Amino acid sequence: MIEIKGCNDYALGQLERYWEEQPARIIPREGGRFDFFDSFEFFKILNSKEMKFPMVRLYQDGVPIDEGEYTFTRRYGGEEFPLTVDPNKVGVFISEGATTIIQSIEQHSSSVAGLCRVYEESLFCPVQANAFYTPCEKQSVAAHYDSSDVFVLQIDGSKDWRLWDFFEKRSNGKRPYNQQVIDDLTRKTPPKFTFRLNPGEILYLPRGLIHQAQTTENDSLHISMIAHPTTWKLSVSKAIEQIADSLEADLKFRSTVLVSGSIVGSKSKFSESSGVNEVVDKIVDSITWDQLKVSAVRRVIKSSFPSREGRLLDIIKNRTLSRDSFIQWREQQPFEIEARDSEVVIHLTDRALILPKVSFVAIQGLKNGEPVRVKSIRGLLTIDGKISLAQALVKNGICTVLDFRHEQV
Repeated sequence: MIEIKGCNDYALGQLERYWEEQPARIIPREGGRFDFFDSFEFFKILNSKEMKFPMVRLYQDGVPIDEGEYTFTRRYGGEEFPLTVDPNKVGVFISEGATTIIQSIEQHSSSVAGLCRVYEESLFCPVQANAFYTPCEKQSVAAHYDSSDVFVLQIDGSKDWRLWDFFEKRSNGKRPYNQQVIDDLTRKTPPKFTFRLNPGEILYLPRGLIHQAQTTENDSLHISMIAHPTTWKLSVSKAIEQIADSLEADLKFRSTVLVSGSIVGSKSKFSESSGVNEVVDKIVDSITWDQLKVSAVRRVIKSSFPSREGRLLDIIKNRTLSRDSFIQWREQQPFEIEARDSEVVIHLTDRALILPKVSFVAIQGLKNGEPVRVKSIRGLLTIDGKISLAQALVKNGICTVLDFRHEQV
């Protein structure tokens, strides 16, 4: 295991040489703690949101607690909503030492969603955040390995970690998982590394590495940034699919794949008339690094879940948006901007927003993140055009409306 000390950031650039090969402990400069999230925010989300299983899961001494013990069926208007989490029951289990996990907590926290975007931009893969709250001197989950790369950000308290060797290097999740095998291995084999992770520190765990943690004398809160890898297999297969779609208008590509002698037969060869070499060469020639990069970026966008914080009030404010209103690009919104001959396309998680080409300069100016008065939007748009653009961006969750009398409306 390596140690990276004295960092002001998340040391992502310094991990390149160790990526998928070694775990790493990232230690910030003295006094460095995370201020974007804390235990108070964790319990605020747990109490104020109508959470459902499996978005909230509980473990006792490394073993999952049956969801029926802390959920109920809410009835409203003649409808039933099963597996609704009961915060009071969760509180009882926490008092008895249970670990509480809120999955994809970036859906409920704009600051965590923003951090997911930082990791996604660096790693070219979708990133979700799971929050773990564990009472003092307790084990959270049993020793295990993950099929995704994980960054553990220690928020409050501390944890003692034990790391073993890789069970399956660069695990892709397709190998059947057997907890008993892991338990037997960790009982018979001493860990390779043991250490304490303190507030403000980060632990990088490559996929396939066996690990386990236990809290110390204080309750612990950590957030696991889970990076779902964009492998070469995923990138190339997606690129080929996109290239094949783009060749649909090619008559040669739409022709039948014929074989010499007969339509079927294990010993038959492709006939020259099928044009197979020409088609294959066209696909291979079309696979470029730029194509693979676009595939990776769009996978991130389609897999991400942007924070909904403030969206409802934005929609209400959008009705009266004027030339003197202020808007700001949402940092938490994953997107890709594609400039075409006559239009600009903003690719979002669940849709694509198509705008006139004249909007391109305005969009480039807005995405730097600074608050902008609508009438001061850059470019050649008329005032009405700027208002229409701003309304479209707010409606689709790309921008937020600011009111300087309040923090955000």
